[in-house]
Amino acid sequence: MRALFFTFACDHCDGLVDSFDFRGFVVLRRERTLPCEEYVFATRADAERWRELNGLFDAEIREVRGDKPFRWQPSRGTVRGIILADRLFEICPDHKFEPRPNRAFLAQQPEQLAASP
Repeated sequence: MRALFFTFACDHCDGLVDSFDFRGFVVLRRERTLPCEEYVFATRADAERWRELNGLFDAEIREVRGDKPFRWQPSRGTVRGIILADRLFEICPDHKFEPRPNRAFLAQQPEQLAASP
């Protein structure tokens, strides 16, 4: 008997292993399509405060992951007291996009993890 097909499984590609240890939060506007550029905040509270002060009440706050540490800095604009990444990041829908500087991806939400096979 001769094997006709070979199957390789990758836990990383299937989303079963999370090798991206660096996390932040984004305010994801509903009219945006991914990938898009957004500010990355150090905490959910920082993202919520920024969303509120900018009147983006219908925007969703989502966790993002990156393959390199985010460089955090205090906000310098009109909104003070918020910690965010030192530049805009390209936000991708999942980890299957090629890692690059200033690129992060949306972390899976608990309901997405439960639905995974």
